[in-house]
Amino acid sequence: MISMFSLMLSLKILLSAVPLLLLSAFLVSYAAVGAGRTVRVMLDFFTNMPLIFPPMATGFLMVHFLGGEGAVGRMFKFDLMFTRTGLVIAAFIAGFPFIAQCMVNGVDAGLYRLCEASYSLGKGKTVTFFRVVIPSLKRNIISGMLLASARILGEVGMSLMIGGNISGKTNTVSLEIYNAVLDGNNQQAFAFSLMLFIFSGSVFICIKMLNYSESG
Repeated sequence: MISMFSLMLSLKILLSAVPLLLLSAFLVSYAAVGAGRTVRVMLDFFTNMPLIFPPMATGFLMVHFLGGEGAVGRMFKFDLMFTRTGLVIAAFIAGFPFIAQCMVNGVDAGLYRLCEASYSLGKGKTVTFFRVVIPSLKRNIISGMLLASARILGEVGMSLMIGGNISGKTNTVSLEIYNAVLDGNNQQAFAFSLMLFIFSGSVFICIKMLNYSESG
């Protein structure tokens, strides 16, 4: 029997992380347009670091800084341990590199020329960003969101550390697969794994269709 709680929790976390990811996508693309080499190197560092640094270690740092006894937690009097807010932050960190990389990669020489043309017509950077950059990066935004969503649903390490894998409270879909295997419930583990496989496959097909439509 599939745990509907885990499924609904994962969907709620995903939906909560989406606005944060979209905001980060806009900020990254805004910073990338016209950025010098130093800024691009910094963007590459921050967008790639969550992919290179082990999720379990990232989760440990989240606990160290955002837990009730952590540096930030003590300073601002909050505790994100074993909370949905902590899981949303973990989801954002997991998904951020994918959407950020899509946005940075979309800022090419052609987009620079469009921005320069807009500037020559007297448009400011903000107007150019919303009327030129965002429409030009529409496919990058969609692809990045799809990849980030797939990564969020498969996140384990950070969620385990900050959420604690508490049944009926912080056990997401991926953690529920782990729990089902430990309990010997291979049927539930297979059902959840199949759902994630279908979702990941759908993401791959959608991105391919976007690429084909762009090249066509």
